[in-house]
Amino acid sequence: MNGEPTWGISGGDFLLYYGILAAVVLVVVLGLRRWLSKGRENPEGLPAEELAFLVGGPRQAVAASLARLRLAGAVGAEKGGGVRATGVAPPPGATPLDYAVLYAAGSGARTRTLHLNSGVAGALGAIREALIARGQLLGSDERRQVRLAAVPLLAVVALGVLRLVAGLANDRPVGFLVAVLALIGVLTVVLLIAAPVKTRGSTRTIARSAGQLRGLHPASSPSYASHGHEAAALAVAMFGATALMAMDPAFAAEAELHRGLAGDSGAGGSAATMSSCSSSSSSCSSGSSCSSGSSCGGGGGCGG
Repeated sequence: MNGEPTWGISGGDFLLYYGILAAVVLVVVLGLRRWLSKGRENPEGLPAEELAFLVGGPRQAVAASLARLRLAGAVGAEKGGGVRATGVAPPPGATPLDYAVLYAAGSGARTRTLHLNSGVAGALGAIREALIARGQLLGSDERRQVRLAAVPLLAVVALGVLRLVAGLANDRPVGFLVAVLALIGVLTVVLLIAAPVKTRGSTRTIARSAGQLRGLHPASSPSYASHGHEAAALAVAMFGATALMAMDPAFAAEAELHRGLAGDSGAGGSAATMSSCSSSSSSCSSGSSCSSGSSCGGGGGCGG
C-alpha cells in the first residue's frame, strides 16, 4: 500500500469534505426543483372538469361530466358498466367534454374506457393544456427544466469517480467512498428522471376548493338536484365516485363508476408519484449529509 494519501488528502478528510459538498449541492438542486415547480394558486376556483382532472385525473373529469349529463337526464346506464345517450339535450352551459362524452355514449360506451375514446381524449387534452396555462400542471418543457436542475449533481458524482479511480491506482481502501458514491449516484439518477406533474400551487388550489365545496360532500347529504348541474359536477370533481353514488346510486352502480374511477393513472396518480419522489428526495437529502460523518474513525483512508 502506498503511504502517500491520494491527492495529498486522507480518505477520512476527503469523505468529510465530499459529503459536505454533496449535501450543499443537493440542497441547491432540491431548492431549484421546488422553485421551478411552484406554479400558482387559482383563488377564483376552477371549472368542474378542470378541478376533477387536477384531483383525480382523466377518469374523474369524465365522471364529473357524467354527473352533469345525468342530472339533466341526457345519459343513462347499462348493466355491465355501460353508458348510453337518452336523446335528451345536454344542459345549458354544457362543455366540449360533455358533448364528446354524449357523442361516445350515443353508440354505447364502457365507462371504464370512456376516457380513451378519441373525441373524449381530445377534450381531456384541452383540459390538461388549460391547467398548464393556469399554473396547475407542469408542461413537458417545464418538467424537463425540473429534471435538468439535477445536472450539478453529475459534477459531484464525477469528482467521486475520479477519486475512486485515483484511490484504486494508489492502492488505498475505498469501501466507504463506494457506498457514498453509490448513494449520490442513485439519487442523481432519480432526480434526472423523475419530475412532478402537479405544481405546488395546485395543492393550495385543491385545498381551497375542498373548503369551498365541503357543503357538497356526500356526508352532508346535499340535494344535488336542487343545487344544479354544475354543483353536481363540482361534487364529483372534488369527492369522486362517492358523490355520484350519493346523487344517483342506481346509475352509478349500473355504470360501475366505482371501477371506472379506480386505479386512475392520470394527474392524481402522477401526483402520488410526485409526492413520494419529493419525500424520498428529502429523506435522501438528509441521508446524504450523513456521508460527511463517514470519516473512518482513526484515519484509515477508506475514502481512497
